[in-house]
Amino acid sequence: MLVVDDNPAFREVVSELLRAQGLDVAGHAGDEDETLSAVQRLRPSGVLLDLQLPGRDGFHVANRLAALDRPPTVLLTSSDSDAANQSLAHECGAVAFVPKADLAGADLRSYFSPGYRASGGIGGRPAPDGGPRESG
Repeated sequence: MLVVDDNPAFREVVSELLRAQGLDVAGHAGDEDETLSAVQRLRPSGVLLDLQLPGRDGFHVANRLAALDRPPTVLLTSSDSDAANQSLAHECGAVAFVPKADLAGADLRSYFSPGYRASGGIGGRPAPDGGPRESG
């Protein structure tokens, strides 16, 4: 896993959440350039990506990641719960959007499981237990 957020303290907190759910965190990044470099170097299977980054936003970064030959699974997040929805997440190649306030209670591991994207975890179908639901 790669955790992308411009706030180092938040990166550490969410890394602990991911580890507590059995996910390995390989690294951190704080902006688009760091993210692309880390993905090339570390080849993470998943990226937890904040939408509000310095420079280009998380939607742009998610689109860049989706265009890679072996794209990681991307889960979008933001402190602004109205910044995105499941449809916008899907449009930029992410599996879902989870507001930061909901991360602690979400089943984050399920979003990064191999079957989640294939099972249609977004696009109007129910999300995994503890995850957000498509909102119309």
